[in-house]
Amino acid sequence: MNNLPLPRVCVGLITYNSMRDLPAVILGLELQDYPSLQVIILDNVSQDDSVKFIQDHAAFAKLIVNSVNVGFARGHNQILAEAQLGPNDYYLALNADLVLSSNYVTQLLGSLCKNGADWGIGKLYQMDEQGRPTRQLYSTGHAMLRGGYALNIGKGLEDVGQFDEGREVFGAPGAAVLISQKLIAAVALDGELFDADMFFYSEDTDLDWRARLQGFKCWYEPTAVAYHRGSPRESLNAQGLGNRYLSVIKNAFLLDLFTYNVPLIVFHCVLRLIITPKRGWLMTQKVIANASRMWHKRSKPVVTRGYMLNWFQWGTWQLSDQPITTRDRLVSFWRKLKGR
Repeated sequence: MNNLPLPRVCVGLITYNSMRDLPAVILGLELQDYPSLQVIILDNVSQDDSVKFIQDHAAFAKLIVNSVNVGFARGHNQILAEAQLGPNDYYLALNADLVLSSNYVTQLLGSLCKNGADWGIGKLYQMDEQGRPTRQLYSTGHAMLRGGYALNIGKGLEDVGQFDEGREVFGAPGAAVLISQKLIAAVALDGELFDADMFFYSEDTDLDWRARLQGFKCWYEPTAVAYHRGSPRESLNAQGLGNRYLSVIKNAFLLDLFTYNVPLIVFHCVLRLIITPKRGWLMTQKVIANASRMWHKRSKPVVTRGYMLNWFQWGTWQLSDQPITTRDRLVSFWRKLKGR
C-alpha cells in the first residue's frame, strides 16, 4: 500500500436471532490481523440472546439495537451512516453465519489495492449444518447473465485448485464483500449502498450491476479465505425473484430492457402464476408495485452496452453447480416441482 497510512476498514455485521453463529463470527473478527479495524454490529430485533451475547463478548464492537427489523439492505446503509467513512476507507459487509480466516481483511484489501479494484471477495467455503468447515465452495465471486440471473462461481463444487488464481469477476456476494469508499460515494445515492427497497435477497447482485455500470472493478482473491454456513442449495423466494427483475428494470440498457428483459419478465411471471400461483402472485405483485420506483432510480452508465454484454457472455462460461443456460434452469425448475 505504498507506505501510506493504512486505510480504516469498518466491518458491518447484521444480526437477527443469530445466537447459533455469533460465537464463531465474533471470534473470527477478534482474530483479524489487520490493525485498523472498526466493527459495528446492528441487531434487527432478535428474540434470542444475541444482544446480550454481543454485549458480553464483543466489547470491541459498537452495537446498534433497532426497534424494528429493517432487513439486510437498510441495515447496512444504517451502519454506513454511523461509520462516517473517510475517502480512503473501506467497508466490509459481513453475514452473521460467516467465519473469517485471521488474515481475510489483510489479504483481500492488499489484493484490491494491488490490482486496482474497488470491491472484492475472497474464497468462500461452505460449512456443514454443524458449523464444520468443508472443502466445498460457496462462492469465488459473482457472474451475471443478461436476464439478471446471477450465480455464485464455484458454488457446490469441491475445491481441487481450480480457483487458486486471483482474477477479475463481475461482482461479489454480500456475505463478506469489501468495498471502497470511492465506490460507495459513486453509487450510494441518497445513502443507499444497497437498495433500500430490497428487504432481503438480490441486493448484492444489484450493487454489482450498478458498480459495473459506473466502471468499477471487482476482484476475487483466493488467499482471503472464509467459511459460510448458509444452505448448500439455497433457492430464491418470491421476494428474491421479484428483486432480481426490479434490478433489471433499474440497470439494463434500454435496448435490452424493452427487446429482451421485459418479455422475459412477463413470461416468467405468467409461468409462475400458472405453475406456482402463490409464489407467482407475490413475485408479480412486487415487480408491479415497485417498477416505477426502480425506473426513477436509473442512472447514466459510464460504460458501453457492449462492455456489459461481454460480461454477460463471460458469465455463461463460469463453473458452478447452479444451472446456467435457460434450458438447464427450466429443467432444474421442473425437477424441483416434481420433487415436492
